[in-house]
Amino acid sequence: MRKERFGRICKNYGILEAYIFGSMAEEGAAFLEGKEYEKTKDPLADMDLGVVFLERPLSPQEFDK
Repeated sequence: MRKERFGRICKNYGILEAYIFGSMAEEGAAFLEGKEYEKTKDPLADMDLGVVFLERPLSPQEFDK
C-alpha cells in the first residue's frame, strides 16, 4: 500500500525515479514494502531520498511567476 501510494506521489510530481540511500536505506525500503523493521532510537536519524525528474523542475523564480 505504501509503495503504491509513494509511486502515485512520484507520478503526480513528474518523478522518474526515487531512491533511498544512506544509513537508513534498508529501513526505508522495508517501510515502503510494509515489512517489519527495527526502528532507530536515534532522534537525529534521517532518511536520505534522491529523485530524478522527468523534466527540469522550475526554479523558485520561475515558479513564482
